Amino acid sequence: MRYCFLLAAAFLVSQTSSVRATGPYDDYACTQALAGFQYALAAHQHSSADEYPLTYNAVYFAYAAYYHAEMGRATDVPEYFTYAYQFAVYGSNYAGYSYSLTGNLDSARARVFLDDCSLQSIGAFDDHNRRRGGGGATELRVEGTLVQNVAGNSVTIRQSNGNTVTVIVTAATEFERNGAHVNQTALRVGDFAEARYGANRVATKVESSGP
Repeated sequence: MRYCFLLAAAFLVSQTSSVRATGPYDDYACTQALAGFQYALAAHQHSSADEYPLTYNAVYFAYAAYYHAEMGRATDVPEYFTYAYQFAVYGSNYAGYSYSLTGNLDSARARVFLDDCSLQSIGAFDDHNRRRGGGGATELRVEGTLVQNVAGNSVTIRQSNGNTVTVIVTAATEFERNGAHVNQTALRVGDFAEARYGANRVATKVESSGP
């Protein structure tokens, strides 16, 4: 049973990999997801009993990300890329947990490629959405605990699942703390925070609350 899913996934990858890209982000999203899947698969094939559930889930979500990215570029349906983004994030999280538990380098490599796939999927969604007349770029949100605040540079938020997301701040980024407009330096590590950002990870607004 352990390898039934893996063999099926590998077969499906071979069947979908010939689909032609329709936009600049499409091909890269698919390529990065495929690389993430391959490294996750390599990690799983050499995993210990303790690590097995983590690497199995990393393979599952990496393949799901790849499949939906391929479907997005084949059908020109933007929503497929939102699923590719979500599955890539899930796969990255499991690969990261695997690496932190055992130091499995293939899991670490899988996480890097899946993280990039998630970003490229956002770009692909925007491209397809504009072609379909859906307007401007999509906006993403992350919320959790503020763990790092580098003035004029970035903000890092740790989500409830332990995953961290770093967004870039610029002169155009809006900041609020406890409902009041503030400068970035007023934010406090340990605050509950929410950031809104686009495909390039540049934050449009960061809000936090705390004592």
